[in-house]
Amino acid sequence: MNPKLMSIFLGFLAGLLFIRTLPNKKPFEITEFLLELILHPVQFFLAMLFFFISFLANAYLLKKSFEETYLFLKKGGVKWHELLLSYTVVFIFYLLFLQSFWYTISLLLFSIIYSLLSLEFKIKNEVDLKKLNRKL
Repeated sequence: MNPKLMSIFLGFLAGLLFIRTLPNKKPFEITEFLLELILHPVQFFLAMLFFFISFLANAYLLKKSFEETYLFLKKGGVKWHELLLSYTVVFIFYLLFLQSFWYTISLLLFSIIYSLLSLEFKIKNEVDLKKLNRKL
């Protein structure tokens, strides 16, 4: 199975399960939220497991979309349907925003930070290789 399709499916499903397993009461009160987590530790563990799976899958899609956009604009070596498949992560976050705003914001921030940290290493190595080639 295509890794992107698997990430789309896992990212959305785990994100939805993450939102559904945590208490989502309006208005949000931190004391009630923490009390729910303490009284239901299995529910908390499952929510964190779903959060972890979802943010890794979405971070993979974000990283691929950044890399493929760069390659598409620079060299044109990426097919447009592969690029479009990577950008489905935007639609995933839109659907998750409809469920719960604040939980999705936390998921989005973790995914962006993780994908940019893993992306930054490749860009730095590419710049270092270009400098090395110029010296030779």
